[in-house]
Amino acid sequence: PLRVDVRQTMGAAAEQLTETDRHELVVVSGDLPVGIITSNDLLAAQHWPAETEVAAWMSCRLLTLPVGMSLSRAAAHALAMDLRHVLVMDDEGMVGLVTASDFVRAYADAMPGVTFR
Repeated sequence: PLRVDVRQTMGAAAEQLTETDRHELVVVSGDLPVGIITSNDLLAAQHWPAETEVAAWMSCRLLTLPVGMSLSRAAAHALAMDLRHVLVMDDEGMVGLVTASDFVRAYADAMPGVTFR
């Protein structure tokens, strides 16, 4: 997953998201994930100075789950905590970030014949 240091500015985070065409960055202190900042956070903070540190706007609520957990269990944990992002970890650190869109896409791929009634 894309990372941004906790001391980095909102302006720099916005540039990184724009350059990479992503919607979220994992906020780190060293190698430790401490939060997440999204394009929605940046929109909400647009009237703040660009020099504001991401720590002022990041969400500190992180759900970290191990590699190998089933998609359905991961989705259940995310729903229970009302979170749209799940950080996937192994013994070495962060290996992925699963978003609500990823869950929906996986469900749609697994259920191609299901229709609305």
